[in-house]
Amino acid sequence: MAHDEDVRNPQAGVDFLNGVFGHLKSNVAVTLGDSDDDQYVFVLTDDVAMLKARPELVSALTLLTGQHLSRVESRRVDVILDVGGSFEQRKSLLETLSTDLENAVARSGRIAVVQGLSSAERKLVHHGLKESEMVQTRSEGDDRARILIVEPSAT
Repeated sequence: MAHDEDVRNPQAGVDFLNGVFGHLKSNVAVTLGDSDDDQYVFVLTDDVAMLKARPELVSALTLLTGQHLSRVESRRVDVILDVGGSFEQRKSLLETLSTDLENAVARSGRIAVVQGLSSAERKLVHHGLKESEMVQTRSEGDDRARILIVEPSAT
């Protein structure tokens, strides 16, 4: 769904994260990465060792930044915090996973269940397989227990 340009305010996310890292007296640089209408990617660089060692902190900051931007823009906004470029690496792995899942499910005729993906990661797999004639995807569950299901297409 497209939104008016005046609704988008990714700078509010950069400012929010800069305020958090300033309060923590951490020298993390925040820039806006490759984003689309419904999802912002914020790239965190420089002093990211603390973040790499504490994934629960990254998860909490992702949630809070998404909530902040959703309030600012009066709509649901998904956020990805790319710590030191790790999301781009993970994105490449998820593209490979999508292809492997498609082939395995199509070949075996069995359902595949994937756990432990963030909403942004699930979205990438859904998007990667949406044009497939061999498989279909859906998500089930709530919050952190949400799973991705890849199943043979009903033809």
